[in-house]
Amino acid sequence: MRKLLCGLVLFGTCAFALPVTINDTCWGVPACTGSSAAYDVIGALGDFDIQKIVVSQLDTAKLDMTFYFNFDANSTLAPWIFSGRTLNVGDALFYVAGNVKYGIPLRSRGGSGDNPNPNAGKPSVFSGATDPVVAGTLYQASAGALISDEVFGTGVGVIRNNTDVWLDNRTGNLTALDSGTVSIVYNGAWSSGDPPEFEVRVVINNPDVGFLLDIQNFGGEIGFASATCANDIIRDRINTSTFVTPEPGTYALLGAGLVGLFLARRRRNRV
Repeated sequence: MRKLLCGLVLFGTCAFALPVTINDTCWGVPACTGSSAAYDVIGALGDFDIQKIVVSQLDTAKLDMTFYFNFDANSTLAPWIFSGRTLNVGDALFYVAGNVKYGIPLRSRGGSGDNPNPNAGKPSVFSGATDPVVAGTLYQASAGALISDEVFGTGVGVIRNNTDVWLDNRTGNLTALDSGTVSIVYNGAWSSGDPPEFEVRVVINNPDVGFLLDIQNFGGEIGFASATCANDIIRDRINTSTFVTPEPGTYALLGAGLVGLFLARRRRNRV
C-alpha cells in the first residue's frame, strides 16, 4: 500500500532523475596520497582509492548503484592485512539529516557474540555482541554507524579517525527492510591509468518507500569508505533538484483520471 501511495498520492516524489555520478576528484592522482588525514588517500592509491559511485536507478521499482574503487589486490573483497591488522570493505551508508539511518553491506559479516574487530589484543573501543548482516540487504539503523576507531582499532598505523565505516550491527540496532544482490567485477591489480580494481553493483527491487522519502525529503546522502580504516572516503548528496518533476500533461492525465473515478462513484451510488 505504501508503494501505491508513493506512486499515486505523492505522485512522482519517489522517482529521481538519474543516473547520478558522485566522483572522487582525486582518483588516481599521486599528489592526493600521503601519510596523514590531510590527504585524500592515506597510504597507497592501489589499496584504498575510490573513483566514484554511480546511482543508475532509485525509485519504487529498483535501487541500482555501483561502487568503483581499489581494495588491495584480491579478487573477492576478502579482508586483508594493513599495519598488522585486518581490514574489511566498508558498508554503503545513507545519511538522513546528516546522520546514518540506512545502509547496505557490500559483504556479509558477523554473528551473535562476534566482535567486528578481528584484531584480538589490539586497542579498540568497540564492545558488545553483534547480529549478522547480509550483503545486499537494506537495513534501517537505530544507532547509526560504527566508526573507524571502533572497527579497525587505534594505536597502530595512520587511519582517518572518527569516520563512519560500517552499520552499527550491535545486537538489536538493525532492521532489515529489503534484500537484494551484490555482484563483483574484479579488473585486476591496479596501476596508474588502469580502471579501478573493483566494480561492485548493488541491486534491490522495490526498495522501502520510507527509505526513498527520507532520501528525498531530508537531505539524503550516500557515503562509503573503501576500507574500515577509512583511508579513502566519499560522500555526497543526491540534490533535490535532480528529482523527477511531472510534466503538465501528466498532471492533466491524473486530474482526468480522478474526475473519472469521482463520476463513476456517483453513478454507482445512484443505482
